[in-house]
Amino acid sequence: MKMHSQIGRNSAGPRESQRVLDQAEVLDRRDRLMQQPPSAERSAALTTIHAQLRSIDRRASRG
Repeated sequence: MKMHSQIGRNSAGPRESQRVLDQAEVLDRRDRLMQQPPSAERSAALTTIHAQLRSIDRRASRG
């Protein structure tokens, strides 16, 4: 059972990063996260969102 949850968590990662992210979508997800109580999971997700916003900014300034 533990292995199954591990597989689920791992498979979510690459798919998330390969998807071309829309800035509005990322900001919306950040707003939802900010409404949750602070936790390690939330701060990890916010870190990911910051990285995604930076990569979106780089794409926008380049193209």
